Order: sequence, then structure tokens, then C-alpha cells
Amino acid sequence: MKYRFGMFAAFLCAMVIALSARGAQVTIDSPQKLVQGVVTVDGEISLDLNFCGRAVLIDSPLGLMFEDGAYGPLSLLRIETRQINNRWENRFGRGRDVRDRAAEVTVYCKETTAPNRQIAVVLRAYDDGFAFRYVIAGEGENWVLTEEKTRCRFDSDLTCWAANVKKLDTSSEARYEKTRLGELSAEGIYTFPLVVTGGFGCAALAEAGVTDWPKAHLRSVPGENAVSVGFTPRKDGRHLAAGNLPLQTPWRVVLLGKTAVDLVNNSGVILNLNPPCAIAEDDWIRPGASSWDWWAHSNSDLTIEHFKEKVDLAARMGWPYTTLDAPWYGSRGVKREKVMFEGELLDLPKEGQVDILSGREDFDIDEALRYAKEKGVGVFLWLYRADLRACGEERAFRFYHDKGVAGLKIDFLDREDQEMVEWVTKTLRLAAKYHLMINFHGIYPPSGVNRTWPNFITQEGILGNEYNKWSDQVTPVHSLTLPYTRYLLGPGDFTPGGFLNRHRETFKAQNGAANDACQMGTRALALAQCVIYDSPLMTLCDTPEHYLDAAGTQMLKNLPACWDESIALAGDIGDYIVMARRSGRTWYLAAMNAGPRRSVDVTLDFLSEGTAWNADLYTDAPDSDENAEALAVSREVFQAGQTVTIDMAREGGWNAVLTEE
Repeated sequence: MKYRFGMFAAFLCAMVIALSARGAQVTIDSPQKLVQGVVTVDGEISLDLNFCGRAVLIDSPLGLMFEDGAYGPLSLLRIETRQINNRWENRFGRGRDVRDRAAEVTVYCKETTAPNRQIAVVLRAYDDGFAFRYVIAGEGENWVLTEEKTRCRFDSDLTCWAANVKKLDTSSEARYEKTRLGELSAEGIYTFPLVVTGGFGCAALAEAGVTDWPKAHLRSVPGENAVSVGFTPRKDGRHLAAGNLPLQTPWRVVLLGKTAVDLVNNSGVILNLNPPCAIAEDDWIRPGASSWDWWAHSNSDLTIEHFKEKVDLAARMGWPYTTLDAPWYGSRGVKREKVMFEGELLDLPKEGQVDILSGREDFDIDEALRYAKEKGVGVFLWLYRADLRACGEERAFRFYHDKGVAGLKIDFLDREDQEMVEWVTKTLRLAAKYHLMINFHGIYPPSGVNRTWPNFITQEGILGNEYNKWSDQVTPVHSLTLPYTRYLLGPGDFTPGGFLNRHRETFKAQNGAANDACQMGTRALALAQCVIYDSPLMTLCDTPEHYLDAAGTQMLKNLPACWDESIALAGDIGDYIVMARRSGRTWYLAAMNAGPRRSVDVTLDFLSEGTAWNADLYTDAPDSDENAEALAVSREVFQAGQTVTIDMAREGGWNAVLTEE
């Protein structure tokens, strides 16, 4: 990554200290005064947040509780202010030019009684978001966290979209369901983001910079129109988190927009709250599409011949990678049991260790890698995390680097506690040392860490296409909810691109039947997912026999996985979306529709003026309402500023690839 650091902005940090009936108040305004935060210190700390003059959060408690008690009662000690106005280049995401512009205030508080400890709250106000974190200075003193007291309280029972994962130690795979704050389950465990709509517009609760702290979740606070922050306890019994001072927590984040489309067009608040790239030379990190061998086949018939077919597909389609999934090593149907290994309880094979450095007896991994290299296709290897731990991370990474492996798909983390988060950070750092990209599966949702470690090329933490194999959960409504919820946080390895397309009433999960995995929605919707969903490693799920010579395959050739520019043009949560994305001098215009047939007019004012554009169209056909696989392929010429009518079938889509004449 390259960074352009400007001088501090000329704008003033509109900060006011005042005394009120509630205590000392510190007010911070964003650069254009769209977002305003007010922190009150009166024995305890609370936050009010406004957007465009409307209340978002009201009287929301802040604070931390430790094994030796909470800090308090507190009084305001002092404040520090600064302005942030930087730009940096991101070649691993949805836009290359990222603006980081915010006002920052650090509010220092001190206990009014012995031992007179100090705690600080750092506030940042962006024009489309707000964030805060806790900081405690010190020199090595031990601490053990028992509770984070943060609550986000809204002024009424508002509509929201929430994903209840229902338990701790989870892979964070759940649908974001439309509900109300007052209807959230008191026993529910809600993963990020929580998206809330009200008179202020739209807000998404999130977090950023989770590297050495437990990944948070949200819990309902009954009767208060509020949610509280919770964590999965440490496995060693030391409560929620532990360490030595100084302490710096992740950022608690509120993304803001007048509309749901504004949330999608967020300026990059979550990335900006993370440190810059920690990898000195990152030219070896190459985004791109990947073929995959598991979705259709479940690899019940994985052979070298089948693997080579996926390599050939990637080479033919201009995709730089293929992903070799389970069970390429060990034996089929490995039975596992809980075994204590180096202080961690792991799911290890019952009968001896499997060897992740060699393939199954009937699968020659050396020949597989040789063939892929000959075809110019990089390989991502799937690994069960427990097997990687048993082998030793550095030993394995050194071996895979020497073998020329491009990256690893490490699966079944299924935890969010502090020890797991620390392992993830350590693993990313070690993988960078050996020039390995990482795709974590069975992991918590992103928090922008991929800015610091761009070899964290994509991740799961999403209810994706694999669920079509055994359930009916991946509905068009779910597909149209994801851009406004889960994808606000960062990349998601949804694995789109299924070409056996079905409308909801004819869809049937195949429960592992070879070659028969299908997905809901039309072919045009399936193609649009490949453009609208963010994943610098874009894993495309279907088989060569389903892609080759099929309508729409041409659009997937040389498919970009990262973008120079992205603009959401229209849409609403769970309903529809229209998005334009640029790679080089080529624009992709894609749309998806969850409900009945729909027409949307969009103006092509993002195109360079004075130039005609060839548009290769991949759209719903006249009979797509009945036949979900029907696709119309055509070519037209568009002009900059022209208004185009996008017609979509029920559960349909629309796509155009635009190149200058």
C-alpha cells in the first residue's frame, strides 16, 4: 500500500466543554458538522450522538469493569484535540483512493477517590461515522476485564436488522433478519453489524481494530431500546480479557447515512480506524478470482483429474487461483475428538495425526502443485485449524512457501475469545513472513484488520452459498440484505457464481448430491453477486461443466476482485441494489432484485463525458420469471449521462460491462 499524508486540515475541531445539570460535557463535531458526539462525565461517562441534527444514541453508558472493580466515580481531568486529514491508496478493496478525515478528542477522566486512577476515551467524528475507544496508561501492571459497560441506547423502538448467532464459540453464520429493537431476544447473541433505521436515517453498529481483544457481540437490554457489548470468556478462566498496561481497546463504531445506500458508500471509516499496512513489500499479494472444487462435488470424488479440471477452468477463465478444499490430505471421514494440545483443546483425529504436508495416499499433492504451476494458476490449500496447530504454524508455512503455494484457507476457528483473536493476528504476521495469503473460514466478521495485514485476503463470517447445499436459508432477500449489513464490515467469502439457478418455489437443497448444488435467484442475479459482493479472493463456486459454453460465462472471464472505484446508485435493505464499479478503464454496472419484477432508472453520470461506451449486457430474459436460468446476452452503446432503465425479473438481476469505444 502507498500512503499520502497531508498536513492537518484547516477545519477546526468544533469542541466545546460545558457544565450542565448532567455534569461536565465535551462536544465534538465532524469536519462538516454532520455528526456530533457529546460525552458527559458525572461520576460515570455517557455518550449522546447526533447525525444531521437528529438524535441517534441517547444517554448511552460507557466504561470498563475490571477484576478489582470499575473505574469511578470519575471527573473530567483534561482533553486533547487533533484533526486528521490523510489520503492513502488501497489496492485491496472497493476503492483505491481512501480519504481519512475526522476530528478527534481524547477525554481524560480521573477517579475522585483513591487510588485516583485515570482512564481516557478517544472520540473520532467523521462526516459518515463516529467511533470511540478506551485507553489506560501504565507500565506493565496486570489487568483482568470482567465487563465492558458500553451500551448503545436509541430514543425509541426502531426498525433494525440483526443476526442472532444464538451461542458463543460460533462461526458467525446467520441471516440478518428485519425486526425491531424491542423484539430482540433477551437471550440472543447478535453479531455485527446491527443496522438501525430511524428519523436520523441509517446507523450500523460495528467495531474496528480487533487484534488483541476478544471479538465483541451485542445483547439486547430489555425495555431500554438498547444493546450492550458482550464477549466470549477466555478459555483459561481469566474472565473476558487479560493483559498488562498500557491498555487500548478496539474501536466501537457507528456508521451513519441518510439512506441505506449511503451506508454502502461509506468513506472507509472501519479501515481508517486500523493502522496502516505492516508489510513493507506487498507486491506478492495479488487479488483475483479462484475456481473451487467443493461446492458442487463436496469432494466426495476428489481426484487429481478433477483437480486438474479446476486448474484448467481457472486458466481458461483468466482467474489467477484455484482452491483445493478438503479432503486433500488425511483420510476420508476423519473422526475427531477433543485433545489438550499446548494448553488448547483441539479437535484432533482419534487415530494419530494427519499429515498436512502431504496429500492422501491416492492424491499426489506434488503433482497437483506442479500442474497448477505449469498452467500459471496459484493454489490455495484448505487446512483444518487444529491440524495446522498440531503440525506447527511456522513449520507448515515454511514448507508451503517452499512448495510455491499462494495461500491457505484455514477453517474451523469457531471462536471469538481473546486467545483466538491473538492467534489470528499472530498467524497473519507469520504468514506474511512466508508470503502466504490467508482466507480464514469459520471466523468472526471483519473489523478492518485487512488494512494492516492485506495478506488477510478474504474471510468467511458470513452465511454464504455453501448453505444452499443443505438448507433454504440463502434466499434472494438474504442476498439483498448482505450489501447493507455484513458487507459494510469488509470482505466476505460468500462463494457466488452458481449456474444451476432456481426460483424460490422450485429450489431444493441437494444435501451433498454430486454436481447438483443450486442457488436461488436468476442467472443474472448470480452474476451480479460476483460484482457487488466484496472479496479480494473471489471464490467462484461452480464446476467446469456448468460454466463452459453457458450463457453468462463470458462476463466472468478476467473478473476483477478489487476495484478502483465503487458507487452504490440505488437500493434498499433486503429489496434491491444497483452498483457501479470501475477496474482500470472498465466499468461494471450490476443490479439485484429480491422481490417481484422491478424497473429502476439510473443515470450514467459516473462515465467519462464525451465518450461512447460499448455495453455488453447480461440481463434477465423475457421468460426469467419462470425459468431462472434464462439469460439475455446483448450489446448496446451507452453515452455518459444517459439514463438507462434496468429491468429485472422477480428474484432477478442485471449486468453491463462497459468499455470505451
